[in-house]
Amino acid sequence: MNTVQDNSEHRSEKSLKRLDGLRARLVEAAEAVIDAHGLHALRARALAEAAACAVGAIYQAYPDLDALVLEVNGRTLDAIGAALLATRPRKKPANQLLGLADAYLDYAAANRRRWAAVFQHRGTGGQPLTPAFASRQAALFQHVERPLTQLRPGLSAPACALLARTVFAAVHGVVALGLDGTVQPMALAALRDQVRLMVEALAAGLEP
Repeated sequence: MNTVQDNSEHRSEKSLKRLDGLRARLVEAAEAVIDAHGLHALRARALAEAAACAVGAIYQAYPDLDALVLEVNGRTLDAIGAALLATRPRKKPANQLLGLADAYLDYAAANRRRWAAVFQHRGTGGQPLTPAFASRQAALFQHVERPLTQLRPGLSAPACALLARTVFAAVHGVVALGLDGTVQPMALAALRDQVRLMVEALAAGLEP
């Protein structure tokens, strides 16, 4: 009886390892497609070919392509968070915000398609974000919350979290329009100056 149970558990472990390996290949393949061609180019058949699996195997690893894109975008959020975390420590909260804005612009400029995919993706059927993705988002915003708690120490935690999202949205909007050239074609150095001007104004307005 124990031998039968051991064999069954061994087969289950091997199946889980194969599934984990398939997921890893699919994520890497999806990232490569997005990096090279953008989110719009992600198609099941090409993805299966890149990951060396059958099209049906994609849906054994993930319920749909939206779930796979969420995983890829979650890894992008992690990478952005790592870039923000690597900013040089600064004492003044305004300078901390400037450092974060510089790091965000640098990441977006160097990884445009992968960065853009985070904001371009719209899941089918209006499914809510997964808890794992929402947690990754929250971790990213926490980098902005830290200097804001110094600028506005009286803010409650929910109010600070909301303000962090507002500041992030403001920086993201300028970065997105600047990189896209929608408003006006702009060199990276000029765009950086505009981002920094806005962040300095925000920080000055938030100081007690």
